[in-house]
Amino acid sequence: MEKRKIKWNTIGRSLNVPVNGELVYIDIDEDFDADDFDDGPVRVRCEGPNGLKAGSVVGMLQQLGLSAEQILDLRAEGVLDGDDFYNIGATWEPFEPEVYYDTTKPPAKPSIAEPTVPPEVTPEELANFDQLGPEEVLNMLERARRRFSGRC
Repeated sequence: MEKRKIKWNTIGRSLNVPVNGELVYIDIDEDFDADDFDDGPVRVRCEGPNGLKAGSVVGMLQQLGLSAEQILDLRAEGVLDGDDFYNIGATWEPFEPEVYYDTTKPPAKPSIAEPTVPPEVTPEELANFDQLGPEEVLNMLERARRRFSGRC
Protein backbone atom coordinates (compact mmCIF):
# COMPACT_ATOMS: atom_id res chain seq x y z
CA MET A 1 0.00 0.00 0.00
CA GLU A 2 1.15 3.49 -0.74
CA LYS A 3 1.51 5.92 2.09
CA ARG A 4 0.21 9.43 1.98
CA LYS A 5 1.34 12.20 4.23
CA ILE A 6 -1.40 13.38 6.56
CA LYS A 7 -2.22 17.06 6.48
CA TRP A 8 -2.19 17.89 10.17
CA ASN A 9 -3.33 20.72 12.38
CA THR A 10 -1.99 21.20 15.89
CA ILE A 11 -4.30 22.78 18.40
CA GLY A 12 -2.86 24.01 21.67
CA ARG A 13 -4.91 24.56 24.76
CA SER A 14 -4.63 24.32 28.52
CA LEU A 15 -6.62 23.09 31.47
CA ASN A 16 -6.69 24.05 35.10
CA VAL A 17 -7.84 21.04 37.07
CA PRO A 18 -8.36 20.70 40.80
CA VAL A 19 -5.90 18.29 42.43
CA ASN A 20 -5.94 17.99 46.22
CA GLY A 21 -7.67 21.35 46.58
CA GLU A 22 -5.27 23.22 44.25
CA LEU A 23 -5.69 24.16 40.61
CA VAL A 24 -3.01 22.50 38.49
CA TYR A 25 -2.11 23.86 35.04
CA ILE A 26 -1.81 21.36 32.17
CA ASP A 27 -0.51 22.35 28.72
CA ILE A 28 -2.07 20.28 25.89
CA ASP A 29 -1.12 19.99 22.20
CA GLU A 30 -3.40 17.89 20.00
CA ASP A 31 -2.51 16.91 16.43
CA PHE A 32 -5.49 16.35 14.14
CA ASP A 33 -5.67 14.92 10.64
CA ALA A 34 -6.99 17.92 8.69
CA ASP A 35 -8.82 15.61 6.28
CA ASP A 36 -10.54 13.65 9.06
CA PHE A 37 -10.86 16.15 11.91
CA ASP A 38 -13.96 14.50 13.40
CA ASP A 39 -12.04 11.33 14.26
CA GLY A 40 -10.35 13.11 17.15
CA PRO A 41 -6.67 13.79 17.70
CA VAL A 42 -4.03 11.58 16.09
CA ARG A 43 -1.59 12.36 18.88
CA VAL A 44 -1.79 14.23 22.18
CA ARG A 45 1.05 15.75 24.18
CA CYS A 46 0.34 16.89 27.74
CA GLU A 47 2.81 18.59 30.03
CA GLY A 48 2.10 19.25 33.66
CA PRO A 49 3.92 20.44 36.75
CA ASN A 50 7.35 19.11 37.74
CA GLY A 51 8.11 17.88 34.21
CA LEU A 52 5.22 15.40 34.05
CA LYS A 53 4.44 14.32 30.49
CA ALA A 54 1.69 12.09 29.09
CA GLY A 55 0.27 11.08 25.71
CA SER A 56 -3.32 11.73 26.78
CA VAL A 57 -5.23 14.11 29.01
CA VAL A 58 -6.61 11.22 31.06
CA GLY A 59 -3.07 9.82 31.39
CA MET A 60 -1.88 13.16 32.77
CA LEU A 61 -4.77 13.30 35.25
CA GLN A 62 -3.91 9.76 36.39
CA GLN A 63 -0.27 10.78 36.88
CA LEU A 64 -1.50 13.68 38.99
CA GLY A 65 -3.29 11.16 41.22
CA LEU A 66 -6.92 11.59 40.16
CA SER A 67 -9.12 8.51 40.34
CA ALA A 68 -11.34 7.31 37.50
CA GLU A 69 -14.36 8.64 39.42
CA GLN A 70 -12.78 12.08 39.80
CA ILE A 71 -11.92 12.15 36.09
CA LEU A 72 -15.52 11.26 35.16
CA ASP A 73 -16.75 13.98 37.54
CA LEU A 74 -14.60 16.50 35.63
CA ARG A 75 -16.27 15.31 32.42
CA ALA A 76 -19.74 15.71 33.96
CA GLU A 77 -18.81 19.23 35.14
CA GLY A 78 -17.72 20.19 31.62
CA VAL A 79 -14.04 20.64 32.49
CA LEU A 80 -13.13 17.77 30.13
CA ASP A 81 -14.59 17.10 26.69
CA GLY A 82 -14.80 14.02 24.50
CA ASP A 83 -11.39 14.60 22.87
CA ASP A 84 -9.77 14.38 26.31
CA PHE A 85 -10.59 10.67 26.34
CA TYR A 86 -8.67 9.87 23.13
CA ASN A 87 -5.33 8.06 23.17
CA ILE A 88 -5.66 6.83 26.77
CA GLY A 89 -2.50 4.94 27.65
CA ALA A 90 -0.40 6.52 24.89
CA THR A 91 3.10 7.61 25.81
CA TRP A 92 4.26 11.18 25.36
CA GLU A 93 6.12 11.66 22.09
CA PRO A 94 7.63 14.86 20.72
CA PHE A 95 6.06 16.40 17.65
CA GLU A 96 7.56 14.93 14.48
CA PRO A 97 5.54 15.70 11.33
CA GLU A 98 7.25 12.99 9.28
CA VAL A 99 5.72 10.21 11.41
CA TYR A 100 2.17 11.17 10.49
CA TYR A 101 1.32 8.74 7.75
CA ASP A 102 -1.90 7.00 6.90
CA THR A 103 -1.35 3.60 5.32
CA THR A 104 -4.87 3.24 4.01
CA LYS A 105 -5.36 3.39 0.29
CA PRO A 106 -8.38 5.29 -1.01
CA PRO A 107 -11.16 2.92 -2.07
CA ALA A 108 -11.18 1.94 -5.72
CA LYS A 109 -13.93 3.43 -7.81
CA PRO A 110 -16.52 0.78 -8.68
CA SER A 111 -16.50 -0.34 -12.27
CA ILE A 112 -19.71 -0.28 -14.30
CA ALA A 113 -20.18 -4.02 -13.72
CA GLU A 114 -20.05 -3.66 -9.93
CA PRO A 115 -23.27 -2.74 -8.17
CA THR A 116 -23.04 0.37 -6.04
CA VAL A 117 -24.79 0.91 -2.75
CA PRO A 118 -27.15 3.87 -2.92
CA PRO A 119 -25.79 6.64 -0.67
CA GLU A 120 -29.15 7.52 0.81
CA VAL A 121 -31.52 5.45 2.86
CA THR A 122 -34.91 5.29 1.20
CA PRO A 123 -38.16 6.02 3.03
CA GLU A 124 -39.29 2.45 2.27
CA GLU A 125 -36.22 1.04 4.04
CA LEU A 126 -36.84 3.23 7.06
CA ALA A 127 -40.50 2.28 7.21
CA ASN A 128 -39.68 -1.45 7.10
CA PHE A 129 -36.33 -1.65 8.89
CA ASP A 130 -37.79 -3.95 11.57
CA GLN A 131 -38.46 -6.55 8.87
CA LEU A 132 -34.87 -6.50 7.55
CA GLY A 133 -32.15 -8.91 8.57
CA PRO A 134 -29.27 -7.76 10.81
CA GLU A 135 -26.82 -7.32 7.92
CA GLU A 136 -29.30 -5.26 5.93
CA VAL A 137 -30.00 -3.03 8.96
CA LEU A 138 -26.26 -2.53 9.53
CA ASN A 139 -25.80 -1.69 5.85
CA MET A 140 -28.64 0.82 6.05
CA LEU A 141 -27.19 2.41 9.21
CA GLU A 142 -23.74 2.65 7.61
CA ARG A 143 -25.21 4.43 4.58
CA ALA A 144 -27.09 6.81 6.88
CA ARG A 145 -23.89 7.46 8.88
CA ARG A 146 -21.94 8.22 5.70
CA ARG A 147 -24.71 10.47 4.45
CA PHE A 148 -24.83 12.53 7.64
CA SER A 149 -21.04 12.72 8.02
CA GLY A 150 -20.71 13.96 4.43
CA ARG A 151 -18.78 10.93 3.10
CA CYS A 152 -21.20 9.68 0.45
